[in-house]
Amino acid sequence: MKIFWEGEKKSIISNGLSNPADITFLSINKWECVFYNIAIPKMTNAHMRAELNQDGTWIDLHISLTSPQPQKNARSIIENILKEIKVNEK
Repeated sequence: MKIFWEGEKKSIISNGLSNPADITFLSINKWECVFYNIAIPKMTNAHMRAELNQDGTWIDLHISLTSPQPQKNARSIIENILKEIKVNEK
């Protein structure tokens, strides 16, 4: 995840967005995640990239939330969305 994240961070910056801040790495269930914020005046712009590599399949998920609520609340909402996602195997 950390190698993947370095590439993603460079892409964010090269696309003219501000440098990602408040970066946190977590494992949630089988997902490897990175949470970060992008500065937007008077708003929280929280993001999560989640990676799942299972049974020969790679899933890359990006969830973001722009909101006037505090960062902690926005991240909690994003984390709860991820926890609701189920990957079914055949």
